Amino acid sequence: MSIEAQTAKVYFAPTKGRRYLTKGSAIHNEARAIIYKHYPREPYESDTGYFCDIGETRPMYFTRKYKALCEALRNTIK
Repeated sequence: MSIEAQTAKVYFAPTKGRRYLTKGSAIHNEARAIIYKHYPREPYESDTGYFCDIGETRPMYFTRKYKALCEALRNTIK
């Protein structure tokens, strides 16, 4: 037996900076990366208990934006 080099189609998510084997995972992770680029997570503050995450504080807005971005990204992939 010998080892062969094979090429496979991968999808690159530029905002996330990673390669994915499936189109769906690339779309979903890129959409999340775009959202969190505009609305970054703030670290947990142990003294006040404050934690800011757009997915936690505004879940309906996050879901709507996430679905819209996923649809837009689906239309741009060749």
